Amino acid sequence: MAKPSPSSRRAALQAQREAAERARRRGRLIGAVCGALAAVLLLTIVVWQFNKDDEPVVAAGSQVAVPGAAPDGRGITLAKTPAGKPMVVVIEDYQCPWCKIAEQSIGKQVKALADKGEVGYEVRSVALLDTMLKNDSSERANLAAACADLSGHYAAYRDTVFANQPQKEGEGFTDEQLRTGFAEQAGITGDDLERFQTCYDQRQTNDHVQSVLKRARADKIDDSTPQYWVAAADGSLTKKLDLEALMGTADPTEQQVLDAIKAAA
Repeated sequence: MAKPSPSSRRAALQAQREAAERARRRGRLIGAVCGALAAVLLLTIVVWQFNKDDEPVVAAGSQVAVPGAAPDGRGITLAKTPAGKPMVVVIEDYQCPWCKIAEQSIGKQVKALADKGEVGYEVRSVALLDTMLKNDSSERANLAAACADLSGHYAAYRDTVFANQPQKEGEGFTDEQLRTGFAEQAGITGDDLERFQTCYDQRQTNDHVQSVLKRARADKIDDSTPQYWVAAADGSLTKKLDLEALMGTADPTEQQVLDAIKAAA
């Protein structure tokens, strides 16, 4: 095989040098670009942190006590448990269509039983669907409902939210609905309405809402709602009611619901 000529070797060497120089230039260019990007990123973080620090923060002192709140972050008491009677706990999400259906059938009967002193009744509203539905409507509805309890309108407000649940799951609730429309429909007016709106705007029931969610997680509640439980006197959940069996093909009667509760107690 013939040896490469000096001229061809020089040409190859020159080509290598040019390739190396091009690589160095690319390296300097990439370094410069990365440096610029890092500077932009740093500036963005600084600006974001600056703006974040400027955002209004709800101070712990601005939180309000929710009158009907049960102990240990359990939820809101709709009816105290009579001595020797079972307690019914419902776990629900305001964006859950099945929760609305269950509330209008089983929930209606539980309320009637509570009014007669047959059971205690507690509601634990949790924001489990917000992540899946990519909104924050459940959490905002929870905040608003708890604010409604300040004027004794929790039950009416809860009913109003379910009555106005969007037909299409995921559409959620607007702030105007939650802070004005639903409040007025629930009978919150005058000074009570002003106080309610301040409570909602400043998220003054956030501690309560988060404590209910934390309690649900501690109780290992899964993400399926609604759930109806019979609970012990301390609020610990003991046995879940079988909603599908209870509802069957028609709404259960008051006696059927009571029988199911007693069987689970």
